[in-house]
Amino acid sequence: MNECNRRAFLSRDWTMSSHAFQFAVLIVDPAPASIDLSIPIPDFAVPLPTPTDNDKIKTTLRKRKRYISPAGALFSWLNKKSLALKRNYFNRIWTTIDHLSIHAVVLHRLNANINALEDTSSELSVSNTVSITTSKYDLYLPRNLRGEGITEEDISHWVWIFSGENPKAMLHRFLEKPPIKSHVLLLRILQWDITDVQDLRRVLIFVWKHILRVPQPDKFAGMADASVRISTRRSYRVHGPISMDDHTFGRLVSLLARHVRKIWPEAMPNIACMLIPYSESIFTDLPDDCRDVDLHRHRRLCTLYNRFLRRFELPASLHPLASMKHNWSAQRKLLELGGDFQPPLILNERSFQAIATVMAASRKTARESKVATLRSRDWPPWRIAQDGMDALSTPQVDTSRVLLALAQKANSGYAPTIIDALLKIAGGQELDGTPTIHTRRLMKFRQRARQLSEGSDPLDPNVWGMRIEATRDVQEAWSAFIEFENCGGVPTQATYYPMLMKLQYEGKRLGHEGRKSKNAMAPGDAREVMAVAKNNYSKSYQSRLQPPSFLVLYHRMVSSGIRPSGRCLNFLIQRAPSLRQGLIILREGKGIPFDSWLYISGKDTLHERFDVDILPEDNIFSVVHMLCRFLLYAAKPRVEGDAPIAAEAKEATFNPLPQAIALVKRKLPMFRPTWYTLFKALSRRDVVVSLELAGEPENDILAWQLLRDLLSDFHRCGLELDPDGFVHICSIASKAFPMLATLFTVEASSALELLKREFAKLVDVQKSVYDLPQHLHRISGHNLHLYVRVMGIAGQHEEIIKVLRWTVENYEYLQTASMDSVKEQRHMRKLFMAIRVFLSRTEFMKEADDLVEEIPDWEGWASDEEIEEYVRTPDGRG
Repeated sequence: MNECNRRAFLSRDWTMSSHAFQFAVLIVDPAPASIDLSIPIPDFAVPLPTPTDNDKIKTTLRKRKRYISPAGALFSWLNKKSLALKRNYFNRIWTTIDHLSIHAVVLHRLNANINALEDTSSELSVSNTVSITTSKYDLYLPRNLRGEGITEEDISHWVWIFSGENPKAMLHRFLEKPPIKSHVLLLRILQWDITDVQDLRRVLIFVWKHILRVPQPDKFAGMADASVRISTRRSYRVHGPISMDDHTFGRLVSLLARHVRKIWPEAMPNIACMLIPYSESIFTDLPDDCRDVDLHRHRRLCTLYNRFLRRFELPASLHPLASMKHNWSAQRKLLELGGDFQPPLILNERSFQAIATVMAASRKTARESKVATLRSRDWPPWRIAQDGMDALSTPQVDTSRVLLALAQKANSGYAPTIIDALLKIAGGQELDGTPTIHTRRLMKFRQRARQLSEGSDPLDPNVWGMRIEATRDVQEAWSAFIEFENCGGVPTQATYYPMLMKLQYEGKRLGHEGRKSKNAMAPGDAREVMAVAKNNYSKSYQSRLQPPSFLVLYHRMVSSGIRPSGRCLNFLIQRAPSLRQGLIILREGKGIPFDSWLYISGKDTLHERFDVDILPEDNIFSVVHMLCRFLLYAAKPRVEGDAPIAAEAKEATFNPLPQAIALVKRKLPMFRPTWYTLFKALSRRDVVVSLELAGEPENDILAWQLLRDLLSDFHRCGLELDPDGFVHICSIASKAFPMLATLFTVEASSALELLKREFAKLVDVQKSVYDLPQHLHRISGHNLHLYVRVMGIAGQHEEIIKVLRWTVENYEYLQTASMDSVKEQRHMRKLFMAIRVFLSRTEFMKEADDLVEEIPDWEGWASDEEIEEYVRTPDGRG
């Protein structure tokens, strides 16, 4: 406990801040200045270790030899892919681990089973697991395990669970019949990836019911609502003690949060609420009317409290910015819970930074976006008063939530660090107090932050990289880059990367110049840059402000000895100006063998020379993304008699699409966007799948057949299709179905069954249990519109009316999603256009009219003019 926390305990003058800030952070105000430090420490306080004790602890840790724990040995053994590797690993480590552990007993019996069943492929059952093992060790159960109540049947049950053919089968066996010490085994299973949202939901229900011992799901009714304050904590009692310590519980929550971030970010607030029953279990030895927290319990709760807050700082794997609202909802529940204790729980330094990090990545409020638009185009971008009332407003009105969180951290007595500097610049303020552009930024901090002091490096590349990013156009960014060099700084990847991003998005802006944007964004809302301001500068000064081109700056970075890596390398590959340049960047960044590079570039068809493991999954995604950016397209004839295929497509000798497909089928990545990139490429209009069939209707049929093959590999990896991938499947089916229905009737029927089956999985609504989200997937109007369109093309009118019924039943869910996006509102409007087009003059039109009238917010059917425009637009994209 730091000095600030100790003073707060000694003062006994606890105060909790009210909702003074809009982000509703409930924290403890630091101790007042009038604290009497002569007050003795209470008897229950645990003395802090002296420097001598710390030295002894460090010396002991240095002398302690590293060893393999039985649990770690079991997990490593299970991860071996072949029986021979498992047997060799067991023979190597068996004599080095503790044989009295339950993990060691289970490991020995599993290894004996694979030896006995080496020539068979039958699965183990609970009944034959014990009979197969015959060694003397197998028949001996250590006395310490028998003393804990563990029997031979329990060991056999563990062996049966771990004998599943894959982690998913092990999880299903575990949930089917939970074993003794279930939380110990669950921690092992959760170290593997969970790819099915339904499986993850079952795990969360198991934790609530069997580990946290919450008997009645309706006890938490309403807790998932962010507007409901957790006020029932003191009246809520768990059903029996929780059989795990704080460290194990924290590890369990960390693993659950990791899985939720990957496939179900909507469940983050539910995991945050798990601290409620666990905190109640800490008070089971006290009377019901006693809830004052002593020092020992307070310290335990603060440790868990801060650990939870930091876990929800990490972004979701997919759509991290859009999912940040779930991170904030989880953190806000914890902050409200911390204020419900007496004394309130205390945030440490990293927790304040975690809150500020979530604020920096969250969608800006209307006030924050408006402030960014009122900045002058000079630098520093001071605010321009719009009227007299605006001129009288205080500077605090312009303060972002990021700066408010950092101010709370400073008021609590924590010194500023490099992390604070990065957050402050992104939040709209320089270190000297001058304004910057409040920029929505996703940040990850893996290293311990250095404190800012008078001796700190003023030329820290990370700080200057953030200054480059917190600008509005390429000239402002380049001015910051030049200023860094003029001050004596040596550019690193941390400064080159944001500058390269600015140049790339400037090229994108110039390419879209003249188009009317449907979504006007304020500066800093996204990566896009603004047009350079027109100032009365001389030509010589303007030439100095003009940045180099994207490739010139990249070559300058490489010539200075900086090899791109990490996010910078992936960005450069994905946004390369040409296929050739992208392959060069890959070669310069990864330094892969020349034979492998030739295979990726399509110049060497001998795939045996290519080691697929030399590229991690993030690089594979970037390469596939790059290949799919430079696809071949068949040109539609402008007038009758023109050639139906572009000359470059006819004369092409290399088609990037088959190369991207071959690369994915060899790697079989677990990162779903890699597969979705291929699905999206196949769904594009006029894309050339085969050079021989370019421009022919059979080309679309081949695209669907390739999709079926890829989808089979996708499911073979254990992956589950989500709404992002479903939209591309619908697009491919829409363009291929007319020809499929004519030439391949059986395959057309199979395609419809596939679409209906996948759609049923996506829209499945679960019963509300423990306030878990009822929808397993984030369904949007875009998904519904494309599905209705392909069903309409196939003449499946009954399926369309089912979609409309589901839409009416889940109106509130869809309305909440559409409120956050103008684009989503347009998709919902297109949905009703498609329904009217395909159901008009059918027997289902009367029911459709009645359903649409039930929801007045939908404004009824689209007008005839909207319908005509929708019908004229290819694919209904508008």
